[in-house]
Amino acid sequence: MRAQAGRRGEGGAGVVRARLDLRLLLGAFAAVAALFFAANAVSQLTMRRIDGASDAIALDAAPSTEHLGAIRTWVRQLELLAATAAADGDARARAAVAPALSALAAEVEAYLALPPFPGERGLWREVQLAHGEFDAAVRRALARLEADLPRHEPATAGIASAAERLSDAAARALEFNAREGRRLAVRIKEVRRRAARIDYALNAACLGITALAALIIRRHLRRYRNLVERQAELEEARASELESFAGRAAHDIHNPVSAAQLALSLVLRRGLPDGRSAEQVERALRSLARVRTIVDGLLQFARAGARPTPGVSADVPKVIEDVAAGVRPAADADGIELRVEPVEPCHAACSAGVLTSILSNLVQNAVKYMTPGAPARRITVRAEARGEARRGSVHVEVEDTGPGIPPDSAERIFLPYERGASDGKGGLGLGLATVRRLCESHGGRAGVRSQQGQGSVFWFELPSCAPEPRAASPARESG
Repeated sequence: MRAQAGRRGEGGAGVVRARLDLRLLLGAFAAVAALFFAANAVSQLTMRRIDGASDAIALDAAPSTEHLGAIRTWVRQLELLAATAAADGDARARAAVAPALSALAAEVEAYLALPPFPGERGLWREVQLAHGEFDAAVRRALARLEADLPRHEPATAGIASAAERLSDAAARALEFNAREGRRLAVRIKEVRRRAARIDYALNAACLGITALAALIIRRHLRRYRNLVERQAELEEARASELESFAGRAAHDIHNPVSAAQLALSLVLRRGLPDGRSAEQVERALRSLARVRTIVDGLLQFARAGARPTPGVSADVPKVIEDVAAGVRPAADADGIELRVEPVEPCHAACSAGVLTSILSNLVQNAVKYMTPGAPARRITVRAEARGEARRGSVHVEVEDTGPGIPPDSAERIFLPYERGASDGKGGLGLGLATVRRLCESHGGRAGVRSQQGQGSVFWFELPSCAPEPRAASPARESG
């Protein structure tokens, strides 16, 4: 009782641990999914920040630097053109001033059209005012030169100071944009460095959670393997106990049953006072025959797990004919047609007794479970060799027109003590278990194809072999 209570307590603790592990596993998978989502969100946010900074450099800082540099170049060029026109009266220099002013104005407008950085609007106004003053100074000088009026000062007076103011304003704006470009580049670098740290942290967390999930799965797999091994040990122990019980029961019951049958047979042959006593003796004999059938089934099942004798072979057509000859009287008495399809010569790698036991079980079952009053009451036995003699197999089928087997019972009926709908028919439910054990212990297999209400096909396969020079007959072989 204490051991059972301990096992129940251990089982309860195992269930609690399994539920906790399941929750941890689900939590781990959820955390990994969340970390992947977070990593993706961080990557997207990082890319947006980097794209924003890159766009600011490419579409604002760099163009501003380019336009401001061009402004300073045009200012110097206009100073030179004005000075040349005033000193030499060069008409070509004078004609070039107006296009240069237009080019300068275009560069100023292009700079002012760009989006400003924070704090840049004051520089905008400086550049705009300085440009207006410089443009007016150049145009005044150009007008004096064209009018050729007497003048007390040089025609280009005021251009130099206006040019210096515009150039200084452009230089300050240029320095500001260069500084903003460097700041954005540093920001891109910092964003990437921070994103890399976050990415490493998320990956490390993901690896840690994955490792935890792997440990939980490994523990579950180990627990499952232990359960499978324990179940296999229990099944083996049960099979061993069943074999021992079957062997002991068969040997313990066989002798007294045989003695009782012999005694009743002698009484029946010597005669009894009245017919009623004879009927009771015959009934007792039939009951003892059923008991002996059950005992023989137990003994067969106990021996079914034994290893096959090496080098033996069974003549398949001959065993089929012998089994059919033994079962046919019972089948005829029941109104069942027993057919044996032609079989080509082949041998199975087992003793004739083993093959007889397997086939007898299947054919007798077919007779026993045939549906009474069915329009077609027929059993068909067929066999064929598949592959080469030393590498192939012998496939045998017993087909009946009986009631069929429900799909959920097709495998269960091959287990010990499992029986289909018996309708009061005797037996322990060891016949099909014995068939499968004998087949598997000889390297073969057994199964059934059935549809409920339309009959069944029980089949088995055994390794084939070349015929032995001296094959013993089924009557001399033991099962």
